[in-house]
Amino acid sequence: MAQTKLGSLVTRERKRLEKRHADVAAKAAKIQAELSALELELSAAQAYESALTGAAPAAAPAAQAPSAAKKKVAKKKRRAKKKAAAKAAPAAAPTASRKKAASKKKAAAKKAAPKAAAGAPKQRKARKGSRREAIMSAIKAAGGASRGEILTALKVKGDKAAEQAVSNALTAMKKSGVIKAANGKYVA
Repeated sequence: MAQTKLGSLVTRERKRLEKRHADVAAKAAKIQAELSALELELSAAQAYESALTGAAPAAAPAAQAPSAAKKKVAKKKRRAKKKAAAKAAPAAAPTASRKKAASKKKAAAKKAAPKAAAGAPKQRKARKGSRREAIMSAIKAAGGASRGEILTALKVKGDKAAEQAVSNALTAMKKSGVIKAANGKYVA
């Protein structure tokens, strides 16, 4: 009698644990699907932002790790092949065939350069005074601002091309006397 009670208790407990395991596994699958959907949305948002700014899209760190490792391995293999080829054949002056091969590689690299997707809007340049107006308003709003504060206010921090454009505009504005630099800050 005690054995049947113990046996039925163990059976019930096993069934309870199996049900719990199934529930948790279903939740994990649901969470994984949701996580995948979020990663897809994030990559779409990054692609959209990069299309607007013209910058190369940054991959998510989790998705980037395996491909980065593969790239490193491939790079090491290429280096090893180059070293082996250099040891096997003595260095010679570039021949016509080598020059042709180099020009073909350049042409192929040019073709492989990223192009705007069909139907995607072309990136427009800002009109001539808009960058200066935005810089001037950022300086006036802060009552004098450093280059970093201006970049942050214009939301271009991290975009090298936009940062360079702001620096160029600041220099031009300073030379023309529109703004002045004092104590590391630009003042209108």
